[in-house]
Amino acid sequence: MTSRSRTLIEGRIGIGTRIHYTGDMANRERFGVITAEHPADRWGGVSWDMTCDMDDEDESGPEVWEDLDALHFAPGPGTRFFILPRA
Repeated sequence: MTSRSRTLIEGRIGIGTRIHYTGDMANRERFGVITAEHPADRWGGVSWDMTCDMDDEDESGPEVWEDLDALHFAPGPGTRFFILPRA
């Protein structure tokens, strides 16, 4: 297992990391920055919750995604998030 894979599985992508959310059938794609991450309450510690300030954030506040795991970030069909390179 690579250190990048281990990092994703442990849910430590890093506060301040820029992401690209690819969207889905009901939600448009967006870009943002991770502002908080912590272990999820479910799934025996293999998932985590992530809060992001999105570039196009409206009055609804930060976006919160729950119960994420490494597959949400794994390159391939259905990838939900991409980690963007640091500037």
